[in-house]
Amino acid sequence: MKKTTFTLLLSFSCSWLVAQCPMGNIFFSTQEQIDSFQINYPGCVELPSEYVFISGANVNSLNGLLGIRSIAGNLVIGGGWDGSGGTWYSNLTLENLHGLDSLSFIGKDLQIWGNPKLKSLDGLEKLDSIGSLIFGIVVDETPFSNDKLESIEALSNLTKIGDNLYIAGNDLLHNLHGLENIASVGTLGLSYCSLDSLNGLSNLQVIRNGFYFDHNSTLENFNGLTNLQSIGGLFSGIFFVKDNFALKNFKGLENLEIFDSISPFSPRLEILRNQNLESLTGLDSFDLSQVEELYILSNPQLSICNIPPICEYLENGGSATISNNAPGCNSVAEIQAACMVSIEEAFDGKPAVLFSPNPASDNLQIQITNNEKWEISLYDLQGRQMFRQAVSGGEMIGMKDWPPGIYALRGGPTGGFLQGKLSSSN
Repeated sequence: MKKTTFTLLLSFSCSWLVAQCPMGNIFFSTQEQIDSFQINYPGCVELPSEYVFISGANVNSLNGLLGIRSIAGNLVIGGGWDGSGGTWYSNLTLENLHGLDSLSFIGKDLQIWGNPKLKSLDGLEKLDSIGSLIFGIVVDETPFSNDKLESIEALSNLTKIGDNLYIAGNDLLHNLHGLENIASVGTLGLSYCSLDSLNGLSNLQVIRNGFYFDHNSTLENFNGLTNLQSIGGLFSGIFFVKDNFALKNFKGLENLEIFDSISPFSPRLEILRNQNLESLTGLDSFDLSQVEELYILSNPQLSICNIPPICEYLENGGSATISNNAPGCNSVAEIQAACMVSIEEAFDGKPAVLFSPNPASDNLQIQITNNEKWEISLYDLQGRQMFRQAVSGGEMIGMKDWPPGIYALRGGPTGGFLQGKLSSSN
């Protein structure tokens, strides 16, 4: 009887030891704290902490955390503070995340930044669910990230990002391979990145709140987001693209159709200061009916803005601020003129009128293909009539003294009118 009683008490005691984990926030600032974790908390596998910080100058191995399967709150690896004196820390020697090999669940944010020698996320292969994923932050236009990080492929088992995906800096990170299983995020933010493509986001279908794409130096388009279908939601409903040096167009977003926001703030679309942006091609199917504010400003190469969503938005009286772009997209009036149907349109499936060359320099040849008499008028974008004449067959218009720019055309035979645009290159 005595032996039985002793065995039962021993079993109870072991269960109590297995269950104990530290309470409150945890700050690992030294290698010694990590190495002694399993000694101090044997069998602890589920951390209930709101925050777990791993941030210390001499932290070079996380093997002391082997066995941790879940963290209820946030895991911050790298940049952090001590919670009292406000001292900032970073991991100066950590190169990988081995030691977190059992971790599969993080209830809130996984933040990884301020790790100057971290090369990969090896060690996170079992991670399948997190709140937000944050690589880097930006403070006063300076990114604090991971200078040597080259790969996030260790996240290939990740199937759920419950909230936001934000990537800032990380100059050696050129792709997002490892995120192929992510279909939905709250907000997508890409800032100060040097990505070659967005191919790792090939299965992303829904951005529930907002899209922020700013200060990216290498991406020319959005290839890799070909399955993205909708943006918008409760909290922001923002499509924000600014200060991207290499961006030329929005190709890759052809399947993006829905901008859907029930935000108490004004849902808006902003395209600002993209030095080499030439057109809005790629946004041709984007539904802007719920956008309340449109800004297209200071894109010096942007001359093609007359895509159907923009044309429809302006036609319906949408609020727009448009200036300091290239001719053709330099004002609301210019875009509205360019929104007229192309001069290649036809009546009864056959070309009705041809203009050449377009753009024109000294002379413009007008050819009415069916020899009917047409009344042709040309206007500049201030509404001044530059030419008006009845044309039958063909006509040569001298444009030598016309200033360069976009000109609106209106014309047609009896019973029909055609509208379009042409350019003068003088």
